Amino acid sequence: HPVKEPVVNDDGSGSLVADIAARGVWQPQVTTLFDISVIDSDASFYLQKPPISVLKTTEKEKKLKYGADCESHHATFTPLCVTIDGLLALEMSRFIKHLS
Repeated sequence: HPVKEPVVNDDGSGSLVADIAARGVWQPQVTTLFDISVIDSDASFYLQKPPISVLKTTEKEKKLKYGADCESHHATFTPLCVTIDGLLALEMSRFIKHLS
């Protein structure tokens, strides 16, 4: 059986798809959806911003994009954002600490 990405919303205007779905990560029997972003904070677009600001902005945008649809499916959402240099965003750092 092929494994498919978890569809968060498919209202016909373009599907909203998470990268990973897992149950029991933050709460027993609750599905958490994850979207992964690897950011080149050295790209010309980001040069005027500190890398941590780029990560915070990306996390915020992901939460706005996925949050309401995840809640309507009784799921939680966690953005996993990291720069190509290995700097972790707050939610990614929190997730890794939770796993260890």
